[in-house]
Amino acid sequence: MSPPPPADPARRDLPDPPATAPQPAAAMEAAWAAPRGWRALSEVNNTFIGQGYVAMGLVFLVLGGLLAVLIRVQLAVPGNDFLTGEKYNQVFTMHGTTMMFLFAVPVMEAVATFILPQQLGARDLPFPRLSAYGFWCYAIGGLISFGSIFFWVAPNSGWFLYPPLSAQFSEGINNDFWLLGIGFIEISAIAFTVEVTVGVMKTRAPGMSLDRMPVYAWYMLVTALMIGFGFPPLILGDVLLEMERLAGWPFFDATRGGDPVLWQHLFWLFGHPEVYIIFLPAAGLVSTMLPTFARVPLAGYSWIVLAAIATGFLSFGLWVHHMYATGIPHLSLSFFSAASLAVAIPSGIQVFAWIATIWSGRPVLRVPMLYILGFLFIFVLGGLTGVMVAVVPFDWQVHDTYFVVAHLHYVLFGGMVFPLFGALYYFMPLASGRMMSERLGTVAFWLIFIGFNVTFFTMHITGLLGMPRRVYTYPAGFGWDLLNLISSLGTVVLTAGIGVLLYDLASHFFTGRKAGRDPWQAGTLEWATGTPALKSAFPSLPHVAGRYPLWNDPDLPRRIAAREGLLATAPDRRRETLRTSSVDAHPEQVLRLPGPDFRPLLAAVATAAVFILLIFKLYVLVALSAVAMLALLLVWAWDNEALPEGEDGRDVGGGLVLPYRILGPASHAWWAAVTMVLVDGSAYAALVFGYFYLWTVSPAWPPEGGTQTVPLAAAAWEWALAAALAAAAMGALSWLGVRADRLGLRRGLVGLKAAAALAGLGAAATLVGALRASGLDPAASAYGAVVWMMLLFPVFHLLVAAVMQGLTAVKAAVRPRGLGWSLTAEATMVWSVWSAAQTLFSLGVVLAAPAWL
Repeated sequence: MSPPPPADPARRDLPDPPATAPQPAAAMEAAWAAPRGWRALSEVNNTFIGQGYVAMGLVFLVLGGLLAVLIRVQLAVPGNDFLTGEKYNQVFTMHGTTMMFLFAVPVMEAVATFILPQQLGARDLPFPRLSAYGFWCYAIGGLISFGSIFFWVAPNSGWFLYPPLSAQFSEGINNDFWLLGIGFIEISAIAFTVEVTVGVMKTRAPGMSLDRMPVYAWYMLVTALMIGFGFPPLILGDVLLEMERLAGWPFFDATRGGDPVLWQHLFWLFGHPEVYIIFLPAAGLVSTMLPTFARVPLAGYSWIVLAAIATGFLSFGLWVHHMYATGIPHLSLSFFSAASLAVAIPSGIQVFAWIATIWSGRPVLRVPMLYILGFLFIFVLGGLTGVMVAVVPFDWQVHDTYFVVAHLHYVLFGGMVFPLFGALYYFMPLASGRMMSERLGTVAFWLIFIGFNVTFFTMHITGLLGMPRRVYTYPAGFGWDLLNLISSLGTVVLTAGIGVLLYDLASHFFTGRKAGRDPWQAGTLEWATGTPALKSAFPSLPHVAGRYPLWNDPDLPRRIAAREGLLATAPDRRRETLRTSSVDAHPEQVLRLPGPDFRPLLAAVATAAVFILLIFKLYVLVALSAVAMLALLLVWAWDNEALPEGEDGRDVGGGLVLPYRILGPASHAWWAAVTMVLVDGSAYAALVFGYFYLWTVSPAWPPEGGTQTVPLAAAAWEWALAAALAAAAMGALSWLGVRADRLGLRRGLVGLKAAAALAGLGAAATLVGALRASGLDPAASAYGAVVWMMLLFPVFHLLVAAVMQGLTAVKAAVRPRGLGWSLTAEATMVWSVWSAAQTLFSLGVVLAAPAWL
């Protein structure tokens, strides 16, 4: 347990740095200075990206909230014709889509991008350009996807897009906006997974061992891993459903051997973990803010960390929680019901730890604390109804009624929006240097709290009275009339409260009082350097000796400002931070970070063009955009991980000299490559699941009259064998290339990587040849479609690996070693070995499984 805070934290008024900065400070400011005017769009620093993320998230909150107002106006009275059925379908689909995909998850990623590096004692996350690319994908894709509602061509099949309604019975481009737009936006989530996983594990301040890590960092690490394993099944489902819509491949068409329930499995493999992907970051914010206002360290730190990990693990066993009415065998239902009940245990541990923190402390009732208390009240109620719908017989009675709508909003709005609003008041001084209004904040809280409960508590009753979800009108006389009117009036109060909050947020930049240094007397590192936060985060990087560094060592902010920590200079005006060991956070390497760069923005624009032009089937323009995207990514990768030529180490202060380059499993590039393989492996595992799922529900696999397996034709066998050998050769050559690099055999690296690139291209080509020789028509049956997809999946990965191998060979041939091609070689090797293994496994599944199983 960390020691308690000082008796009077308000007395820690430390002197500001001198007005005339010494030369090291000037160099540091020059290194981290943001471009001005339109060039600011090239900034990649986490402070800029995080603030942009938050701003976009709030924009989508307002837009999604306005759609909710339209829904409640339509349902205020029976028989209303304010919206037609088609327009209502688009409105409620876009409301759910906006809130789940464009607001809830991205805004939590935004908050983490902004504050997590500062809490960790780092100057930035390890891959700033990746963060920028993810942000621009989110912003551009989100605005285009939401813009479809203004032309009444928005998705109209519900935010979960169940087939066959979203496939065979939905013509036009409406649902393509959902499938391609949301698939594009999820690039930002994958980028976030890599950034946070590597950032938390490898860029913590010296001394910040895992048991001293801020609890918010633990929550975000679990969340990032959940995104990495939860989002890929949805992305795969998007690809399969779009292939069915565009090319007629019948993955979900029961008339040709598919099964629409497969979409539900893929969607809810993402969808239920997403509830906790939204909740856990909010719980992390509560666990960060609560000790500040209770004036004591968080009770049960270890228990809360274990509860967060358990919640993340258990959440992946709950997806059938949403499918009780699909005819799944009762034995399976009992397992998933038990898992749905079990997840309440770690949630309860967290709630009791928060209550214990309040009980043992000296609570100060400020606006963020009001939102914490409101969160506890509403989330506990939502959790109780969650336990109710986890019980199969009860769920059968309320399935697809407004009871579920009420439960969903109590869990998500109470469990996420209330902590978020509290965090806005708490962290805003880091962005603006000013305090938001306590008076307006209190008024906004009570309007939101009362309006929310009036709006959604009554929906429990309408649901129990049998009102179904997703109906755009209803007749009088069912007992729903008054309850719906009350819900709609509650929406007016709720909207007024959010309006007051947003007015306070906007006006405080001009009228708010100066926050000063550490206005809340908090104990975590983000408050160590005053408000607003410095672009460089820290003049010098601190050494951490406890979970609450500012409480453990009140003199720490002065030493940071006086540059008595590590890496206090920027001699060549380049951005740098430290890479530390994963467990004990010992300094091991100086990370060179990129400065402002337009390439992430341009690459995001080109990527957006690929996805958006696909919606309108402009395939020539799609091809041109894909070429532009590839060119931009290659130019980006050309100087990726650039290191100073001829310099092997850097004096970081305190008599410590650290290298610029570390290879192998200790390097952050290796961690990033492995993280990407795990993310991609989740999508591949979902595809394999889909193959075997369709097999189990199919009366004949392969279908009667079809070829037994791909390789029955002799030519197909030959193509498949050649593909397996070429893929294995690519993986082996790539590994040998890295070994040659470590032995200093530069020419060997160039030759081996070039050979690996050719082997990868050969493997991709021969896989396509095997498919063509098989005689399978992917549009004729689900069997043919899933076999084609099982082999096209590795084809894509082999092509990516081949391009990466070629890039590495060229870089190694023409550029000095100090410019980072060794790191590229290692990351390429990890991806290539994975692509080869994936190819061999896919061939084994489609060739051997039907004959052997």
